[in-house]
Amino acid sequence: MRIRVTHSIGDLSSDLTEIAVQTRPRMRGVVRDGIKVGTQLSRQFAREKAGPHGSRIWKRINSNMDRGLGLFGNTISGEFGYDGVPKSDFVGAGFRHGINTDLPRAADIVGPSFSRSVNDEVGDMFKAHGF
Repeated sequence: MRIRVTHSIGDLSSDLTEIAVQTRPRMRGVVRDGIKVGTQLSRQFAREKAGPHGSRIWKRINSNMDRGLGLFGNTISGEFGYDGVPKSDFVGAGFRHGINTDLPRAADIVGPSFSRSVNDEVGDMFKAHGF
């Protein structure tokens, strides 16, 4: 029987350190891509069902990335949604069908694809180092 060692504990340590350094910028890209897709889907849904009074409501849907200084230190987060005061806060305003479903519909699509993107990115980082 023959055993051949191609890596040492030092190699493992340096690989894991490099993965830790790469994680933040790569995950920021995944989050940025996710909120971009969510914004595009929400705008598309808003355009599709807008009536004459809300024909330009889709322009209020925007996204932004947080600076990463959250409650728990260096967090990576972003959001998409309506800017400004919601139309439903005005007296007598509302949606024809009762509630606005643009954002939840987009989140139903973005959520699973975002999860897959995170898993794929982590897998790619580990595969690049031979894990």
